[in-house]
Order: sequence, then structure tokens, then C-alpha cells
Amino acid sequence: MKERRETASEERGAHGAARGVGGIIMLVLVVGAGAVWGQTKLEFLPTSAPALAGDTLKPFVAFAFCPAHRMDHVISMVGFDIGSNPLEMAAVSRKLPAGLRVFVTTHLTDGLLNQREDFCQNAAGNSTGQPGMWPERGILVVAGRFNRFFSVFADAGGKCDLLTLDFEDGFSNWGMTPNHLRAIVADPRFAQVKARLDFKNVLDNDDLVERIMNWSKYRDSGEYLRWDSVASGMVASALNRAVGGPLWRVMPSAGLCNYESFVCAQSRAVCDSNGHMNYAEGPCVGNCQSPSIYGRVGNIAAMGFRGD
Repeated sequence: MKERRETASEERGAHGAARGVGGIIMLVLVVGAGAVWGQTKLEFLPTSAPALAGDTLKPFVAFAFCPAHRMDHVISMVGFDIGSNPLEMAAVSRKLPAGLRVFVTTHLTDGLLNQREDFCQNAAGNSTGQPGMWPERGILVVAGRFNRFFSVFADAGGKCDLLTLDFEDGFSNWGMTPNHLRAIVADPRFAQVKARLDFKNVLDNDDLVERIMNWSKYRDSGEYLRWDSVASGMVASALNRAVGGPLWRVMPSAGLCNYESFVCAQSRAVCDSNGHMNYAEGPCVGNCQSPSIYGRVGNIAAMGFRGD
């Protein structure tokens, strides 16, 4: 109950956001940015996440949200969230074989992108009431939460081979409204983002909003795809600071990934089921790529897999 009270206090300025749950497939790779929680601020660690050793995870295993019974190749992840007892989670982890100590959390990252202190600002420095792309307060809130959990977890002998996140909030054009995007591009801090976008055909901020929101009209020039690549990288960087830093401070060999966070160069993009040539130039969250692969396999519990 104490954890819940502290969390409510932290998030007094939070602005609600819808979330979903998705499936995850893990591929070992890549780097991100890390930070560690101090008493009152984030103290930055080296700029890359620790490399994930090739033998960290048991090979040829799918890690599932739901219970997996009597199968060697489908293993349930251990879920924890706001209110979970890190001492109990540590005890659970000590009973798991190395390579199968995989944890998942869906709500411990809540509030990362919607703290009032991080809202967009106008030229006068006043809040516009729209979530900004620069979640400094959100990172502090989430990092403090993970630091408290993993400090106790590690002190109690807890082991974690891989931490899996299901954070699906962000600034993709698919979830953006025109008013929200106008507030972002009018923020003085957007100048650095605009330089990263490096749009060649955009005349001004109004034209930028037009091309991203009315993507079908400007599909061939691809501004909406470039926007999503840059925006996803900014969210990944925030998660690496908010989650990766506290995790790697106490468990420097642990893996970290997030649903649909991966790196793919524009030159290697393959169209999705709707014909969009999506790409993500990074960084991704943590040191494991996690693209989504949707499909259906029925009756696994009864039939099992070859080798089970």
C-alpha cells in the first residue's frame, strides 16, 4: 500500500493516456542510452547499453504473457507491476533456471509521457496543455519507481535475465491529432527535432503538420514515415534513461526490450500489411530488438511442440 500511495503522489500532475497489450518476440542485439537514478536527479552512465551475452537467454524459447503448461519451448514470463513486492519477486526469480528469468511489466512505466511539467510550451514559456516530446519529469518519476523496485530486488538476491516492457504510448502520426502536432512544432525545443527530421520539401511548420497528418496526400515524399522513425527513437531514449539506467545499475548484464522497439534502416524497410514502408533508425529500447510478429497457433497446450 505504501508503494501505491507514493505512486499516486508522484503522478498528481499526470494526464491520462490509453494503453494496449501486445505480443513480444525477442531477438538479441543493439544499444540504447542509459542513466542512473540519484537522490534528486539523473546521473548519466556511458551512452550505450551493455551488450547482451549470447548465452543469457535459453535458445529456441518463446516467452509468453499467459500461463504455459508442460512445455519446454514456451515459458511464462513473470509479471510485476505497481504494488508488486520486490522481495516476493526476488524469491520467485531465485527458483527459476538461468536463461529463463524473464520478467514483464505493463504499468510501471505509466506516466512517462504525460506529466504536466513536460507539456508543450509556447514562445513565452507557458504550457499549452498538450504532452511534449521532452519527458524530463516523466523520466524522473518512472526511474524513481524502477530504482526502488530493483534496488530491493537485487539486495534480496533477485536475478533477471531479461526485462520486457509493454510501453505503447508515443508520438506516432497514427495517434496524433492536428492540435497536438501544432503544439509540438510551435514549442521552442522543436528546433532540434526539426533538424533531425531534415525534411527537404517542407516549407514551414504549417506545411509540416499538413504533410504528416494528411499522409495519404504526400505518401510518396514520406514525411510521415520519417516523423515516426524520429519520434520512436526519442521515446526509446527516454525509456532507456527511465528503465535501463536503474536496471543496469544493479544488474549490468540484464537484457531489456520493449514491444515493437527495433532498428531498421530506411534502405531495408519492408512494407507492412497496409503497404507502409515503415523504418526505425533508432535507438531501440535496451539491448534486445523486439519487432512484432502476429500470427495464430491453436491447441499448443494439447499438442505441444516437437521436442517437448
